[in-house]
Amino acid sequence: MPGLPYERFTSEERIRLTLMAATREDWTELKVLAATCPSQSRVGPHMSYSLRFLRLTMMVQAVLSRWVEASAWCLATGSGVAVGGGRSTDALWKQASASWRGIEEGIKKFCGEAGNQLSSS
Repeated sequence: MPGLPYERFTSEERIRLTLMAATREDWTELKVLAATCPSQSRVGPHMSYSLRFLRLTMMVQAVLSRWVEASAWCLATGSGVAVGGGRSTDALWKQASASWRGIEEGIKKFCGEAGNQLSSS
């Protein structure tokens, strides 16, 4: 987009323009928006730490999400709530509770190993 003051866009304006350019598949505009984005120096934790911590956080959230989902299935099928799919509530409950127990065992094992590592350091 000729004539636009790319350097003056706020973060919100830049995000909106980026989303619109991506929708249009305007790769040139996307490159210009990225290239003209103001940069700033950053002082903080080393990037390798930050990335590892982010990945750990995402994995924990994924496990907790699966655990909550399995818990919901256990509650729904254990209380006799009708669920579709042509399978009996009992079979679904057994599958959900086995999944829930597996996730819980994995969490216990992880916490035990983490506790052992912390106490030995």
